[in-house]
Amino acid sequence: MSLVGFLFVLFLGVRSSGSEEFVGQVSQMSKVLHIHKTEDPSCKVTAKHIEDQLNKLELLASTIQDDVRDIKHGPTTARDLKQNLDQEITASITSHHDMYMLEVSFPTSGGIAKASSSHETTPPMNAFISSGYWHSRSPYTVPQSLWFEFTEPIRVVKYSFTSNDEERYIATDGPSKYIFWASNHSDCSEESLWVILKEDNSGIPFKISNAPKVEYINNSQFYRCYGFKVTDVPGRSPGGIKPVTIGNIRFYSILGDIYYPEQNQLSYLEQLLENGNKILRETQHIFQTLNDSLANLNSAAEFIKEGSASDSNRLLVTPDMSQKLTWYESWMRCQEMGAESFIPRTKSDFSILKTVRFALDDYFWIPASDFAVENHLRWYNGEEASNTPGLEWTEGTHQALNEEEKDCVVFGSRLDGVFMWNCNNRHYPMICKKNI
Repeated sequence: MSLVGFLFVLFLGVRSSGSEEFVGQVSQMSKVLHIHKTEDPSCKVTAKHIEDQLNKLELLASTIQDDVRDIKHGPTTARDLKQNLDQEITASITSHHDMYMLEVSFPTSGGIAKASSSHETTPPMNAFISSGYWHSRSPYTVPQSLWFEFTEPIRVVKYSFTSNDEERYIATDGPSKYIFWASNHSDCSEESLWVILKEDNSGIPFKISNAPKVEYINNSQFYRCYGFKVTDVPGRSPGGIKPVTIGNIRFYSILGDIYYPEQNQLSYLEQLLENGNKILRETQHIFQTLNDSLANLNSAAEFIKEGSASDSNRLLVTPDMSQKLTWYESWMRCQEMGAESFIPRTKSDFSILKTVRFALDDYFWIPASDFAVENHLRWYNGEEASNTPGLEWTEGTHQALNEEEKDCVVFGSRLDGVFMWNCNNRHYPMICKKNI
């Protein structure tokens, strides 16, 4: 995954997280509308409680909208995006943050290791694999150079290395002064063409613990060769000889650089911007869906607040939603609760049902059937139901689903409207109304 990919995944994760929080709060708000038959005052819905919940949802919706606006006004071209990312990479390197870095695999790179001289038992490649090390050959003098030639240019932004693994020679043979360089010349040993990325003249030897020396470099360029020119080591005594050893070399590149070399980056970023715009469109669609749900909640809240102020104090109540009964059993359950089955006579009433549907994520009965006359839909109290405002049938369904048996109306969580089903072969809850 590239840095750009990481950022867009992060963006999607943030949007998903916000959306999930929004859905959760909408669902919680919806369930507030269900008043169980109880004397417990804490179960009563109050206008203030509804307002508090809606204010929270509206604030969250506004936050998501602001985030979407920020993304929309972000980089619009691959070059702009690359410039922004380069700035972020520079800040990351400056703060020694490894989030966007990936270790280079020398064995799978197809490249080769070279050195100014090598002991026959410790060739240059030893320093770039596992826990091995490279050792210069006699006469043991400095400077000595060790480098790696890649098949394709890469960008190195961090490196580390150790001395050898022989305890008595760790401090004497490891570099105390060195240059870290890069080159794109066909002959990487040509010192006059090197680009110096780091120069350490501290003279600090390795400690007996052989802890790696680690450096971050602000490198925005891609090079085919990277290497070390060791200008001094503490040396051994007596004799003052200066064998040079380097081991456990690690190079780190930016996420994506290894898989998308420099010449392919702009086209890759263009593709990534296109994918990001697709994600943005999907997020906006989710946001619109959530706003629609919020509108339904506002409608339901107004219904309750108006009802609370009226003489009838009309409130929605539900039986235990875990009790999934036949249509007739659910209707009887409402009666047992001292309530009536809720008849949605207006579009506003159906908005209430949609809110409950959203919260339950399930099907439930509404009190209409063809009990009296086959294929003739009436409410349970005998009123005509077929032409009720807001009663919308799910596409592909019809009222005469069952020609021989009585049918009842179901409202579905995953459907656009209502449909007919055999009254005794399915088990769902029913929404009730109580006048108090």
